[in-house]
Amino acid sequence: MRIAFLFIVFAVLLAFNQKAFGQSNQKKSITDFKLVSHENNLKIVATDASSDVTDEKIVGAYPFSMNGLDVPLKFNKGEAIVKQNFSGSTFVYFHPEANSLISVRLYYLLKTGESYWPIKIPIALLLIIPVAFFIIGYFVKKLIFLFIGIVLAFFLFNTGLSVGSYFEIIGNWAQGLF
Repeated sequence: MRIAFLFIVFAVLLAFNQKAFGQSNQKKSITDFKLVSHENNLKIVATDASSDVTDEKIVGAYPFSMNGLDVPLKFNKGEAIVKQNFSGSTFVYFHPEANSLISVRLYYLLKTGESYWPIKIPIALLLIIPVAFFIIGYFVKKLIFLFIGIVLAFFLFNTGLSVGSYFEIIGNWAQGLF
C-alpha cells in the first residue's frame, strides 16, 4: 500500500515538473532589440532587456512588423539582416509580432551613399511636436487678434485722421528716427 502511494505521488510530481526535467521546445522570445547599420544593409540585434548585450540565444525565424507589413526575420546568434531596399532616406518602424510588451520602435533611415544610418526617434516626439505647434499657433492667434484690436481701437479713437495722413505721420516719424 505504501509503495503504491509513493508511486502515485512520484508520478504526479513527475507529471507536474516535466518542464523542469525536459527541454522546452519553445523559442526564446525577444525582450529588446536595436537597429544598426551593417554592410549596406540594416541589422536587427536582439539584446537583453536589462543591458545592451546581444542575446545570442535568439535563433530561428521571428515575425516582425515593418511599416505595418509582416516580415519574417531569420536570427542567428541574436542578429538578423533586414533584406529590404529603401530608395532613399525614410521613416521606418519595427515591432516584433510575438512579443506585445515591446513597444514600436521608430527610426529615420538616413541614406549616405550606399549605406544607411539609423536614427532612433522617441515615440513621445510624435505627441510633443504637434502639441508645440498647437500652442505656438494659439499664442500667434492671440497676438494677431490683439494687434487687430489695437489697430481698430486706434482708428476708432482717431476719427478725424484719414488713412493717407496716418501713413504720412508714420513716415515722418520713421524719418525722424534716422
